[in-house]
Amino acid sequence: EAPTYAPGSIAVTSTPAGAAILLDGRDTGLVTPATLADLEAGLYLVSVHLPDWETDPAFRSLEVAPLVVLEAAFTLSQTGIRVPGPAGARLGPA
Repeated sequence: EAPTYAPGSIAVTSTPAGAAILLDGRDTGLVTPATLADLEAGLYLVSVHLPDWETDPAFRSLEVAPLVVLEAAFTLSQTGIRVPGPAGARLGPA
């Protein structure tokens, strides 16, 4: 009898949502919340990226097993203050 392939999955979320999902350092083209499906069994590094936001934790190392859905949740915090204005504008004394 031939072995069968049974993929696993990783459900990725972030607060706030909308962060790019990276799998082993490569952009998946997906944003949170999303599920990375049809993954072969093995160890994966999952991270998220949103410009001007810091991720906690920086990444998660997950061991995917057949037919298992793992969860990877990330919390993001802003790294600086953004003030909308014209390009080249400066804040400070005139």
